Amino acid sequence: MYPAGEEPRAWVPALVTRAIFLAFVLVALVLVFPEVIGLLLLCLLVVIVAIPLARAGTALERFRIPRFVGVPVTLLAALAVLGGIIALLVPSFVSEGRALVDGLPGTIQSLQDKFRHATGSRPTSSGESFQHFIRGYTKKQYAQAPDKFRAQEKTVAKSCV
Repeated sequence: MYPAGEEPRAWVPALVTRAIFLAFVLVALVLVFPEVIGLLLLCLLVVIVAIPLARAGTALERFRIPRFVGVPVTLLAALAVLGGIIALLVPSFVSEGRALVDGLPGTIQSLQDKFRHATGSRPTSSGESFQHFIRGYTKKQYAQAPDKFRAQEKTVAKSCV
């Protein structure tokens, strides 16, 4: 199982046991106190950011750059890269959003025309047929709450016409 001459490290089972115990305690804590989830996510985010920064600081120490200088420089470089990626992506998202907004009226008109063609109706009859469908569907409920359904029907009919 292990390469010739190598023995399993003694600290591995202890580390695994501690990790399982920690996971059990965290799950129990979240089940007992659900408000703790936000704090745990914040701690997880800190760990996710801190581990690469610590490794970068260690790597920069090999080049005789002090850790207290290397870690902030690494953080600033990472933020600069993230800012550059955002600066590259935002203009394309804005232009695509504007194209969507500009093309939306034509798309809606096209869908309305296709719906009218599929149903074989004139422009105002689509709304009327939908209103008729609503009336037939809610006919049984009219006896229970007539004012409520009539108000909803008028709202739907106005939005369709």
